[in-house]
Amino acid sequence: MRGKCVNILLWSFIFNVHSALADDCKDQARDDLEVAYCAVKAAGQGGTLPSLSEFRRNPPKTQHLLLARPAKRAGVTLPKLPSVPKKQIAESSLPKAEPQLKPEVKKTSARNLSKALSTCQVRAQTIVCGQRLFQLLGNKQNAQLAAHALGDNNRLLITEYEGNSQDALLDYLDVSYTRYIEAMVSIGLAASTMSFTKFYHTYREVSASGGDFPARMATMFEYLKKDKKSMSVAKHFNAQRPQSIEQCRSLTATLWVCDDVKNNWVFTAN
Repeated sequence: MRGKCVNILLWSFIFNVHSALADDCKDQARDDLEVAYCAVKAAGQGGTLPSLSEFRRNPPKTQHLLLARPAKRAGVTLPKLPSVPKKQIAESSLPKAEPQLKPEVKKTSARNLSKALSTCQVRAQTIVCGQRLFQLLGNKQNAQLAAHALGDNNRLLITEYEGNSQDALLDYLDVSYTRYIEAMVSIGLAASTMSFTKFYHTYREVSASGGDFPARMATMFEYLKKDKKSMSVAKHFNAQRPQSIEQCRSLTATLWVCDDVKNNWVFTAN
């Protein structure tokens, strides 16, 4: 009888702690996706999810992807990703968005615009630069990926920053961002990438809290691979497309990225 009472008290304690943690999570939630995150955690299906602070460092598209599988198990309905009205996109431009960015980010964007930019044009699904054509990439189903794309050997390896100047940091982030984009493309998530601005601010936030940025990105990549193995993903999350070549820059000889701060697009040589 005494043993049964102990068990009842123990389970009561665990339940109360679990409920308190769930309530604390809901109190911290800032938007519908974070509310869904907390609901999944409360249902006991969030074991593979990162902490709430790590979760909110990702763009909504990636957050939605991270939640999809555990939310389905928990019976939690995810909110639809918001689409930006065409009128709003048409009226927006890079100069209007720039005041929201730190000076360092604006400097990076300007420095990486190719001299050939003036000869390039963006046409919804393509970027045309002279005789070269770059095609917009969407998310891919697993059957379309390379054989070992989701295997243990495909990792997001970003080195530690060891510089001591702002220029060195910008060079480091440029290289790291390129590696991040290439890694996301390799697992079929080209349409779920964060912009360089978001990447930059993520680095700043992680560093300011004493975190390990390369490890944080590597862990997030592993979460995405694990979930991608058993779930389908939309090719594109909305119909928005870049409006001007000034929103774009080349990363490598075969990769371009464009963004309007809210959306990020990846193009590759055809």
